[in-house]
Amino acid sequence: MKALIMGGGMSGLATAVNLLEQGIEVEIIEADEIFGGRANSWLDEDGDMIDNALHVFFPYYVNLMAFFKKMGIENNLVWKKPEFYFAQDNGNQAVLGSKDYPAPFHALPGAISMLKNYKGIPKWKLLLAFMSFGNLSNNSKEKMDALDDMSWGEWCIRNAPKGAFKFFDSAAHGLTFTEPYALSAKVMGNWSIKVGAGYKYARLAFANGGLGEIWVGSCLDYIKKKGGTFETKKAVT
Repeated sequence: MKALIMGGGMSGLATAVNLLEQGIEVEIIEADEIFGGRANSWLDEDGDMIDNALHVFFPYYVNLMAFFKKMGIENNLVWKKPEFYFAQDNGNQAVLGSKDYPAPFHALPGAISMLKNYKGIPKWKLLLAFMSFGNLSNNSKEKMDALDDMSWGEWCIRNAPKGAFKFFDSAAHGLTFTEPYALSAKVMGNWSIKVGAGYKYARLAFANGGLGEIWVGSCLDYIKKKGGTFETKKAVT
């Protein structure tokens, strides 16, 4: 049996690896000059590594973590404390982070820090925003599925005073590259459940280098080793 994979992004490369492991003959083609899609990277003229996009990894990406381990590249992830810094006027910084406390208390220090140090949003609005977000993670599966009919921006307007969730726009952008009005509220709801499960799930990691060499190169080497073929600048119509 032979499989043709059209598109050499993260999912295409992972599919090629998994199919080869099952003894299937694989050919993977990519219309771009390089493989990786949003996960590609390259060296510029100055020798600096340029990533195609921001990539953040969480512990609850269980399938991705298992794949990294299988490829022997799990040690190329650098795990960081779950801390998000908000740069403000006059050089002030507010930190939204978690501490290694039992859930849900691990999120409490971050909320207190934001209430104390974040400027530009009245504290009473911030407090209501944190309370609403905490309730979001307590939704049943049925209620969470229903949130897919509502945008994240609409959910914020319905559940907190105007502008209360402004500080959270950067998190939504970082997770999805999507504006709040076009982002499903279910996406943010699921994220709140994951990070609300405990400190170890709220941690995040970055690639120690470009994903082009960590992820893409490893996958292409594996595909070649297993007898698969790959080619760029080749599209299907």
